[in-house]
Amino acid sequence: MSDALLRVATGFKLALYGLLLVVVAVAILFFGACLIGVAAGQAQQAGGAAPQNVLAGMTGLTVVVGLLALVGSVLGLVGRCMCLSTPEEAGAARSLVTASVALEVLAIFGFVGNSVDNAVNVLPQEAKAAVALGSGLAAMVAAILFLLFTRSLARFVRRPDLAGRAMSVMWLWVGTTLFYVAGTAVVVIGFLAAMNNAGAGGAAPNGPMAAAGCAGGILVLAALVFGVIAAVLYALLLGGMSAALQAYARRRTDGDYDDDYDGRDEDGYDDGPRRRDEDEEDDRDDRPSRPWDRGGR
Repeated sequence: MSDALLRVATGFKLALYGLLLVVVAVAILFFGACLIGVAAGQAQQAGGAAPQNVLAGMTGLTVVVGLLALVGSVLGLVGRCMCLSTPEEAGAARSLVTASVALEVLAIFGFVGNSVDNAVNVLPQEAKAAVALGSGLAAMVAAILFLLFTRSLARFVRRPDLAGRAMSVMWLWVGTTLFYVAGTAVVVIGFLAAMNNAGAGGAAPNGPMAAAGCAGGILVLAALVFGVIAAVLYALLLGGMSAALQAYARRRTDGDYDDDYDGRDEDGYDDGPRRRDEDEEDDRDDRPSRPWDRGGR
């Protein structure tokens, strides 16, 4: 079991590296786009605007960011696949990670299929929208299942703190998604209401559009805050799980756990082999083993 747990620990480490690469890619995209925008504005004010240079800069930035995100996604998927080595003794953890990897692969196939179809234009728009929606839902469910797997495995190696952190990350991601969807919906609804008013000869569309944009912007900003917190906690969770699994496997190799112990925690979950209590063993060795050594009783 120790070798399997060490492979899972490496999988968590690869998932951490993949997450960091994706975060770096997003940061480069944000700051790079800002710098290109500022440079284009300054060039235009100076009367020497060159849209070709701006386009070339954005294209290069997109290529770099895309490559980083692709490498990060591949590392994350390889890490999750290595987590399939989870031993059966971990209970439901193995089933959870298997389902998570299967859904993640389906989501990747859907995204890749849509990207290829953008070049050949074979599928109708309705089918492409359905594939995109299905891929997004599959990726979301895969992430939730992976966090549930992490919680289950953390309990198995007796790290309830990491199990609690996994649930915190999951709820933060749920909050991020809800705030982002709500913010986008508010902006769209405000835009449609403004267009309807303008079409009916009513008030100018600037009023409702401004209100919807403000409310939607606040919700999207809340989603951004939740997302940043979730990403930081998730990175700490992946690193902590890798270290915890390595330590657990090392203790098992050194014989610090009793494999015959069939204990369960307060939730009825099998928390794995118990670590031997050295003081208890010493006390047991000091106890008299023969009736005539017990004070004549």
